[in-house]
Amino acid sequence: MGTTEKAMNEFTDQMLNNEPPRKRGFFIAATTGEVTAGLINNVILSYQNYILTQFVQLSTTVTANILAIMNFIQLIFCPLGGAFYDKWRFKSGAKYWPWFFIVPLSIAIINVCMTASVAFNGNKWLTAVLMIVGVACGNIFLFSLVKGIFPSLSNNDQERTIASTWSNVWKEVSKYAAMSLAPSLMIALSVSGTEWDPQGLFYTTLIYSIVGVLVACFTGIVFKKGVEDKGKFASQVKDGAKKAGASIWGLLKQVFTNKTLLLIFAIIIFSNSRSYSTLSLHTYYYQFVWENPAAMSTMRLWGQIATIVATFCVPFLKRHVFKETKSFYMFTMTCVAACQFLTVLANTYIVYEIIEVVEYFVFGFKGVMDVLLFTIAVDVIRYEAFKKGETSTVAQGAVMSLFASALAGSKIICGYVVNFILAACGYQAGVISESFVDTFPIAYSIVPGCLTAISVLLMLFFYKFKDGQLASMRKEMHEAKLI
Repeated sequence: MGTTEKAMNEFTDQMLNNEPPRKRGFFIAATTGEVTAGLINNVILSYQNYILTQFVQLSTTVTANILAIMNFIQLIFCPLGGAFYDKWRFKSGAKYWPWFFIVPLSIAIINVCMTASVAFNGNKWLTAVLMIVGVACGNIFLFSLVKGIFPSLSNNDQERTIASTWSNVWKEVSKYAAMSLAPSLMIALSVSGTEWDPQGLFYTTLIYSIVGVLVACFTGIVFKKGVEDKGKFASQVKDGAKKAGASIWGLLKQVFTNKTLLLIFAIIIFSNSRSYSTLSLHTYYYQFVWENPAAMSTMRLWGQIATIVATFCVPFLKRHVFKETKSFYMFTMTCVAACQFLTVLANTYIVYEIIEVVEYFVFGFKGVMDVLLFTIAVDVIRYEAFKKGETSTVAQGAVMSLFASALAGSKIICGYVVNFILAACGYQAGVISESFVDTFPIAYSIVPGCLTAISVLLMLFFYKFKDGQLASMRKEMHEAKLI
């Protein structure tokens, strides 16, 4: 397709939507909610296994069950959180923006109380309960809020890609803060100033929570002025609510009966196994294998830089190298699995770090494409309803919240995997044997690599959509003035 023809098609898309093209600055600002989600929850998510086994000193079996309960809550109820936002209206008619002032603050308070309980010798079961409420239950509404606004930010494929890219950039920025900067900050704020301890965790969580809440307020203001104050959006929301029916369960049925969406759900579960297995195991690897916990911050810093660079490479690679989303996704996850397997050969820290940073880089492609896969699912649901002659409305909040359910499913699997690896290698809090140091790197490499490979097989054999087919579907709906 020539440049002129492409430009005309994009202009036509804008005219059909009766929306002027949005400036890049809008997408940069409107997707900062990812920073809030990352700062408020990612520190605890990164350390939750370590908190429960090392700080609270629960057994690996109890820890695995607590994490399973947390993630099972998210798996089942995340779409309910999205459907809640789809249906709820404030008296002013506002849908999303006021929640940016309410939800992050509520979750931040709970998480600060939880880490205070850890730091100041609180009851261990109170700590577990607060972790379940803050991270599991709270994350349902936080994730649904941040992701639920996404389909409303863009009018066409180009804007969709821009919004996905900046969403992933902010996500990686928050990951750097929570996974690379936070370990060093926790050490600096600890009692001794040389190791991770509960006091360092508490003060780090407090600082990050304050910043996260302030960013959430900024996001809410941007979304209100850029989307919710527009008459077209308000009328679509009102009309959609009437046509879709009053039942939240009707929205959930729409989500859970779509085969394409459920396939993407399964793919995301296994493609994110790297995030929730190897990243959770990093703390043990650096503490007991390399015996240098401070080095983890350096590795993650280079990893997050590599991920952000990869994010900006996606639009170029998607346009000029990989013509299909399917082939790009399969290439990415095959490379991630290969890196996971190769860590077993890393006999020195330098080799290990190179492999990990390369893995961060290729995994960065997936962050953009995960969001694109779920927006594809939104279009598929709309198109199927359109072809059946039914009302072309979609519970976009519930659909995007299923993204969080998929991540929760991955966390459930990986929570058991992580603690199975630790138990199988002979881990005991405070007592680290030579056999653990010898066997742990092998399990760290092989088990997550196999889980990642499953996502490649699912994509290869079951994902059938061609990008050209999806473009035709969107064009039909544009012409019918349905999107």
